[in-house]
Formats: sequence, C-alpha cells, structure tokens
Amino acid sequence: MAAVAALPQESKAYMKQAKLALAMLGLGVGLASVHSAYGAGLCEETLAERTSLAGQPSASLEKVLRDPERIDIPLLCRLLANGASTEGLSGHAVDAAFRAPDRRVALILIENGLLREPVPDGNELIKSFPRNFLRFAVSAGRTDLLPLMVAQGKDPNRREKMPNETVQPNSVELAIALGKMEALKVLLAHGGVIDTTTAHSWGTALDMAVASLDADILRLVSKDFSLSLKPVCLKANGQLARVVLEAPADYWKLLREQGLANDRACSGLQERLVLHLAESRNVLLEGWMGQNLVERLPQLGIRREGFSSGTWEAVGASKNDALPGLLAKAGWKTPARPGLSGETAQKNKAADRALQAKLPGHYYLSGRGEVGAEILLRPNGKFEYAMSYGAVDEFAQGSWKVWNQQVVFRSDSVPRRAASLRASTDAPVVVVPPGQVLVDLRYQGSSVPDFHVMLLGDAPTKAEGYTGEQGWRASFSGPVRKIAVSHPEVDDGKWLVHEVAAGEARRSTYQFDFEPPAPAPKAFNYTLEVRDGNLVLEGSGRPMEFQKH
Repeated sequence: MAAVAALPQESKAYMKQAKLALAMLGLGVGLASVHSAYGAGLCEETLAERTSLAGQPSASLEKVLRDPERIDIPLLCRLLANGASTEGLSGHAVDAAFRAPDRRVALILIENGLLREPVPDGNELIKSFPRNFLRFAVSAGRTDLLPLMVAQGKDPNRREKMPNETVQPNSVELAIALGKMEALKVLLAHGGVIDTTTAHSWGTALDMAVASLDADILRLVSKDFSLSLKPVCLKANGQLARVVLEAPADYWKLLREQGLANDRACSGLQERLVLHLAESRNVLLEGWMGQNLVERLPQLGIRREGFSSGTWEAVGASKNDALPGLLAKAGWKTPARPGLSGETAQKNKAADRALQAKLPGHYYLSGRGEVGAEILLRPNGKFEYAMSYGAVDEFAQGSWKVWNQQVVFRSDSVPRRAASLRASTDAPVVVVPPGQVLVDLRYQGSSVPDFHVMLLGDAPTKAEGYTGEQGWRASFSGPVRKIAVSHPEVDDGKWLVHEVAAGEARRSTYQFDFEPPAPAPKAFNYTLEVRDGNLVLEGSGRPMEFQKH
C-alpha cells in the first residue's frame, strides 16, 4: 500500500485508478469497492440531473454508444440515472463501449448491470443471440476487465451456440486466435483451459494458435510442438487465407518446419483456399500478399493438387481480377474451355438465309400502351434496341441472326466506366496525431462512409477498417505502399487500388475524390419467334410482339 500512499492526493481520479488496479491484481480491494470507486463514482456527479434530458428526447444508449471515439460520458450517465437499461444492447454498442479510448465507459456499463444474465421473459431475440462479454473484452484488448468479469460469474471456457447450431470459440480460444498473449495468460490464471482435442467447424485451439501468427502463442498451445501440426488443416477458410497471405516469412518457415497440414487428412487444402479466394470479395491479393500466394500455395499440403472444373469456373468468374494471373505465376495452368456454342444444330441453312434477307427493318412494340420499345434490324446483321417505361430508359446494340427460323440477339460487350479514385485537391486540411494515418474518400464535398479500407506497408505490415463520417483512421508505422478500398455495391465489390508514390509513402493523410461507376448498359440477349412477319418475345408473362413498320 506504500505505492498508493505515494500517489498525488489531490487527484481523486488517480486514486480511483490505483484502487481498480489493486483489485485487478487481487490485492484485497473487493468488487463492491471497485464499483464504488470506479463505476458509480464516475456518474455520481450527474445523478441529481434526472431532468436534464429534456433537450435530447431522441437520446438512447444505442446512439450514445454508436462511435467509440465520441462517447459522451455525462450523457451516458444521465441516461442510466433516468432508467435506461443495459440489457439488450446491440453487439455494435457493446463493442464500441469496450473499444472506447476513455476506458471508463465499459466500467460504467458493467456497474449498471451489463453482465447480468437476461431474465427469462419469452424474448426469443435475446435467447437467439447469446452474449459472451469476455469475448468483447478480449477482442478490444481490455485485459484489465477480465478478472472483474470472471468474478461476476463469466466462464472463460463457455462456448455459445448460435441459432444456426454452430458453436463460437470461447474467450480462451479467441485470445489464442487474435494473438492476445496477455489476455490468454489472465484467462488461464482465472480458470481458463486450452482445449486441443474438441474439434469444431473452425477446428481446435491448435488451429487457432496457427492462425494467430504469433510464435509464442503457438509454442504455448502446442506444448512446445509436442503436439504435431501435420493434421492441422485450418478448417476455417478465413484463417487459412490469413496464414498463407499474411504470415511473416519467419513464421511461415516455422510452420513448414513443423509440417503444417502435411497429412493426408488435409488433402484438397490448395483447392479450398483458391475457391475461397475466388468467391470472397474481402481478400486483397495485391502487393506482397499476392506474392505470398504465389510462393506459398504450392507449399500447402503434401503435393501440388489439380483443381476441378467448378473451381476453375469460379476463378474465371471471380471479382478478384488478380487471382488468375497469380495462379499462373504459381504454376497452375487454366484448362482450355470446351467449345460451347449454346445452340442446337442448324436444320435448314438455306431457309434461315432466306428469312434473314426478309427481316431487316424497324419493329415497334404493340399492345403495351405504358411501354414504348423498338428494335431496328440492319441488313448487315447489326441491331439496335430501345425501351422507355416511366423514368426507366434502356438501350442496347449488337448482332442478330436467324437460326432455325428464330431471331437470336447478342448484345455487344460494352465496357462500363468503373469507379475511380484520384487524389483530392480541395479537401479540408486535417491534422492527424503522429503514428496515425487517415484515409478519406470524398464525393461532392462530403466523406463517403462504409467503404472497406486496407493499407499495405512493407511486408507484413497491414491495417484495415471501414470509413465513417470523417474517413477512417488507424495506427500505422512505416511507409504506406498501397491503399485499397471496396464496397459490395460498387463494381461488385472489386478493390480499387491506389499505388502510393515513394515520395508520399510517409504521409499522415490520404484524401481521395471518389467517382462512382457509370450505369451498366442494358443487355438484350434473347431469342425471338417470327410470326406473320412480326417478332415475338415469349416470357413468363404476356408475350411482347414487335410489329414491322
């Protein structure tokens, strides 16, 4: 207690922090004292202001806890003092509280009943989405809260079953997966157990340890590699991609030395990873991450594997444009596609030629007063199509031909203007603290939220997050080499990649003007019947008849 006596006596807040620290270390300060000193004490100055919410009728805990960087503690306290309940808070709100730079926020919520189990009242929503608050603390790096939460009955070995019957990793397994050694040690000291035998859809604790990219955690969980890594197949595709694409060179070398996935039980690992990369929109394959794929994919498993036709089709259709080229560099050859005409054999070539000579002309949609549409067939085999319906206008052009007495239309493939980024020249000046980087996408003078952002530095430095109302900030050390952004509703989620010039690699702010993609041209790929000299498009509803004029 001598250390406590030496603290500045004029600082009550400092004293409260010391008292909490002693409680966390198990030095005799009880839970009630912690609540009194650090929880309720933080709100006691606002308890008399029970009517102070009159000017903020729309205030709620959810709104106050929307942004971890901007949580208004006086307002939070007033809401709680006026009866707001912590029960049923969304995962986003709880996560924001635990990640708030002001570390008092989570403690205030805990003091006001956040950790209490909900009273059974038939609320299926609460029962369907169980909460493991230890996981929130581990993920947010709030190791200081773990002993307090265990003291309130939270079990570090508890796995939550989700509505789809899958089982979430417990807090010990999450600490392993995230490489949180300090949190792991605290949980183990408070009853946590490393389970390397019970297999789940995401594997075991050993799979989590491999995916942590932390050699010390891997040694701890594997008992200094007395547990073999050969049968570790990294069942979760996200973990598999993380290990292959992001592992530092020395860590990857260690995994190979220990025989990772070098077991027949792990056959198909290469194809599983490629299929995941083909179907995932959130994995960046630029820079050193793409190079890691080229070098490491052949090293997965016992031998180089061939891929099924379905996997190659997924690669060809992938929104990740870099993938086919990277596979070629890694030594996989795209199989030749069989000739597919998509047409039945032509029955009477002469009859088709005769009809094709008669059809050129202008055709207008009839019998649809609310829709205007026309087709122009040119003698050279080209067509133009236009349709107008209310505020919707469509246009297409391409080629046509007669095949078995039907007219087959195929639209030209017209490249659409994709979304783009360019360095902003008129964005407001923003001061960013040392050690942080700001990425801000702007459109018509305002920041664009909800874009996935990834920064790549020199391998293996990486950071990612999402833009908000004022861009996205992250702690980042070293030069920035590439900035990639994506959104599921922009160009099918493809990454927009900005190569950072060497002279700008150590800037603290990167502000871009965002140009949305142009609307895609309408495709008109149909086969129409010829009836009495008119063109008829059959569909699920009433046929559309185009009469020649």
